[in-house]
Amino acid sequence: TQHTSSMTYNRPMGTTIWNEFLQTIRVYDINDKLMSEVEQVYNGATYTPLRKEERTYDSDGNNNTIYFRTYVDPDFINSRRIVISYNPDDTESQRREDNWNLINIVYDYYALTNSTYTNGLLTKIDGFTYNGMDLEDSYRVNIINTAFGVPDTTLTEEYDGFNWVNLAFVDYEYFGELPDYTLQQDWDTDLEPDNWVNAFKVNFAYDGNDVINEVLGQAWDKDVGGGGASPFWYDIYKLVIHTTNILNTTAAQTFKPAKAYPNPFTNKLNISLKSVLESEGVLQIFDIQGKLISKTELNKG
Repeated sequence: TQHTSSMTYNRPMGTTIWNEFLQTIRVYDINDKLMSEVEQVYNGATYTPLRKEERTYDSDGNNNTIYFRTYVDPDFINSRRIVISYNPDDTESQRREDNWNLINIVYDYYALTNSTYTNGLLTKIDGFTYNGMDLEDSYRVNIINTAFGVPDTTLTEEYDGFNWVNLAFVDYEYFGELPDYTLQQDWDTDLEPDNWVNAFKVNFAYDGNDVINEVLGQAWDKDVGGGGASPFWYDIYKLVIHTTNILNTTAAQTFKPAKAYPNPFTNKLNISLKSVLESEGVLQIFDIQGKLISKTELNKG
């Protein structure tokens, strides 16, 4: 589901208060293509820019480049980029990552990932690091999908220079076909014998239209100080998502599909209706808290 903004909160362990931490603002073009995402960090009084992503698309509408920029007052500067290649069926085949070289003012080749599909479903990702001359094995992810075509489990292994060794295992649980939670376990070599231990859990919450509106992240405390007798989950972040959809409308209301861009905007907003109005209408603009900030009567046609 597309969203125009999201707010991330964190909560120090042992407290009950969620603190503002990050917010992201997304901008789409008139065709609903995500063009940019700005991340801002809360400094205790206001949000200040942190980083920015900008996207370009190929002639088939596939996102072929993502530019990452870091904020250095007074502007964003290049950090890295990802160049994406696609198969004829528009599935992603390869990602090349380049880091920005501040000295030479160019992008340097850094890493590569290849994607493998089985019956149209992503089943493996192979990651490589470029050493200046060749690509070296870095990590690999094996994916097992459910009957309805979404991840069931993923196993990530890293290459230590000699062998592939376990790194992380993620189990995806669903309520029907909606994600319920994901559970990540990390490979612990301090155990006798080595084994998997809980690490992170992500819980999803939905509104009445089955659209995700909140994500809760938790971490596992192994209770090392207590000898491991009482391990527990504790909250580490909460993500609150604002979607672009018009939700919970009544049968007495008739809505016309329209595009609004840029979003967010400062002093000018373009509104484009997909079809003419068959009768008089009204255009209302609300801020992110739902407060009406503009109301315009529209004529038939």
